[in-house]
Amino acid sequence: MSEVFKWTIAAIASVLVAVAAPAMGEQPAAGLEQFFGRYQGTGIVESSDENGGSMSLRNLDVVIARAPDDGFRVQWTALIRRLNGNVPSYVRKAVRQSYFPIDRPGVYRGAESGDPMAGESLNWARISGQTLTVYQLVRSDEGGFEVLSYERTLTDGGMHLVFRRLSDGEEVRTVEGALKRVGD
Repeated sequence: MSEVFKWTIAAIASVLVAVAAPAMGEQPAAGLEQFFGRYQGTGIVESSDENGGSMSLRNLDVVIARAPDDGFRVQWTALIRRLNGNVPSYVRKAVRQSYFPIDRPGVYRGAESGDPMAGESLNWARISGQTLTVYQLVRSDEGGFEVLSYERTLTDGGMHLVFRRLSDGEEVRTVEGALKRVGD
């Protein structure tokens, strides 16, 4: 069993246990507000496929803000640069998701969370210290799974981002970037 697969299963299991287990007198996670703001920067994408690996750049924009019911919303946009021969093209991808607290401190359920067996994604987030991580679990067409994780760690001037896409436990894409806080 690969190390990435073991890590994936362990991460999924620990989050599902945390989501399902009742809170036992713990205080809510402090510092959700510390993440609120707008961040912009660049990320380096590393991908692997049957033809080997590739690297590319993405311009990134992230907004984290308060949402109703003590929750928060995350909106992120990526401008993806691709080359088709010598001709550059650009693809813009934007996602907006809201999260609300559950009975576990620092753990949030995605408002748009659904049933992976019905082709929907299971979405949740957690805060651990200076890091806000958003997870998505989806069932692949072949019956396997994909896990997406967006790890956003606060830095002195902004945020360090690490995105991972795992398919059946194999890492197929990673984006690592530095974002500067540009507003509230």
